[in-house]
Amino acid sequence: MSSKPRKKEPKQNKTASNQRPILQSDSDNKEEDINFNGRDITSQSRKKKRTKRKSSSSSSRSSTTERAATLQVTVNDSISHFSGRTNEQPSKFLHEYQQTMRTLFRASNSQLLRNICNWLSGLARDWYLQLSQSRQLPNSWSEFKKMFLSRFRSPERVEALKFERSHCVQGENETAADFYQRYLGLSLEISPKIKEKVLKKHLLRKLRPEILLWMKGDPDSMSLDDVLKKAEKAELQLLYRRKEETQKVNSQELSRSITCQPISMKTPETTVVVANLEYSSSSPTFSETIKKGDDSFTPSLKSERDNNDFRKKPALVFDQRRDNNNNNQSNSSNQSNFDSVNRSFQSGIKQPPGPCPICHKKGHWKRDCLVRCHICKQTGHIANVCPQKQNSNPYNPSTAPRYLGGDSKNAQKSNNLN
Repeated sequence: MSSKPRKKEPKQNKTASNQRPILQSDSDNKEEDINFNGRDITSQSRKKKRTKRKSSSSSSRSSTTERAATLQVTVNDSISHFSGRTNEQPSKFLHEYQQTMRTLFRASNSQLLRNICNWLSGLARDWYLQLSQSRQLPNSWSEFKKMFLSRFRSPERVEALKFERSHCVQGENETAADFYQRYLGLSLEISPKIKEKVLKKHLLRKLRPEILLWMKGDPDSMSLDDVLKKAEKAELQLLYRRKEETQKVNSQELSRSITCQPISMKTPETTVVVANLEYSSSSPTFSETIKKGDDSFTPSLKSERDNNDFRKKPALVFDQRRDNNNNNQSNSSNQSNFDSVNRSFQSGIKQPPGPCPICHKKGHWKRDCLVRCHICKQTGHIANVCPQKQNSNPYNPSTAPRYLGGDSKNAQKSNNLN
């Protein structure tokens, strides 16, 4: 039996027949919005991560460039340039360049040879460029060093270094370690393979004689390191000794200033007390002023010690004349005499500084004046207060003459006249 081929039926859209329309509620719409929002958030977070990665990569690149720049700056600062002058040290320059390049960059000999031109200037750079142009530049670093030293370490330069080393001496404020470092640099520049015995022999001759005296032991039997240690100990001992000497000198100066200080302070005390006797309320008594400076007071003032309240009755204030017609002149003369007396007290003078305001004579004070009246020819008063003149004039009342000084007999005579 022959099988008939079945005709393929067209596929019906099952979705249209089987599926039913579903009504979407508000809750479903909200869920869809949340899903959309979640997708947006994830996309934004991915973008942020990408930007962070880019920024981190750029920052890492910038940090590497900064590190390279700082490394380059430190290398340029650490290695000094060489120009080929006579006052420069070529062997020191080669050693410094080799050490820094190998420690920082781990440079090989070929890299050292290629990069040395960056630290050459002047004549040295021209010499290097001439070798490279003429293809005479050596291929190894050791050969280049020999050629470099033979060019820039000339016999003239060596002789100049020897002369400088012969005149090299330790300074006053220079330590033994600093001097050894300076002397070693000159010696290595002259002969890099110098022996320790020769270096120690020359070093001992250049040290200060004070250090050699304070060094203990035999320097010939010691090594170079032991010699430097002994020199440092001697320097410390000398430093302590100098400090002790300075302290002694300072203590002596202080003791001298202390002993001289009371003598210089006597005059200000007496001047302050004498000048402020009748003005200051807290001024000391006269007996206290006598105790402070006995030599500056006269015997006549020492008799006034019984007056405790010196402010009420000062010994230096002069009595003014009552019946004098020229009151202004007497006041000015008394004030000038008071000032001069104060000056005499300050300077310690026992004699009166000026003439007496009554008799206008020198050699006595006003209270000791023995003035004589030209009317009655008696001492103790003047013509203005003479009793004979007052008795002869009946209109003026009789007043007792005022005793201004002198002996007690003259005082009794003047009283009997009244």
